[in-house]
Amino acid sequence: MRRLTIAALLGLALILPTAVSAAKAPATGSIALITADPSYGDDIYFASTVVGKYPGYLEPRIVVRCYQSGDLVFGWLDRPEARFWLAGLDNGISQWDLNGGGPADCTATLYLYAVGLGKHNDVIPLDSTAFHAAG
Repeated sequence: MRRLTIAALLGLALILPTAVSAAKAPATGSIALITADPSYGDDIYFASTVVGKYPGYLEPRIVVRCYQSGDLVFGWLDRPEARFWLAGLDNGISQWDLNGGGPADCTATLYLYAVGLGKHNDVIPLDSTAFHAAG
């Protein structure tokens, strides 16, 4: 019983920092896709804004995730001003590549993301946008 209680408390300790941080979001943000009619293999870009005060260890980041038939085939985390290449990664390949391309349904989410040591539990979603990538 004691081990179960300790395990439960450890589990709460892992979940709680994110939940508390998300409840006290120190800023607001917005994101929009600025690349028209994206397709597999395209470079895409986003317009984003973050307004408000937030701790210095948090920085804006965008996560792009693409799915085919409900399966995650592509994911990329980068700075908002970055070029996001809808295919493989700059240093490897994605499942999307291995599937031979094809259409995918994608979501881009703007986060405040912890970059300092010991702050890895602070990931605060600010806004999302969904888009379809042709094959």
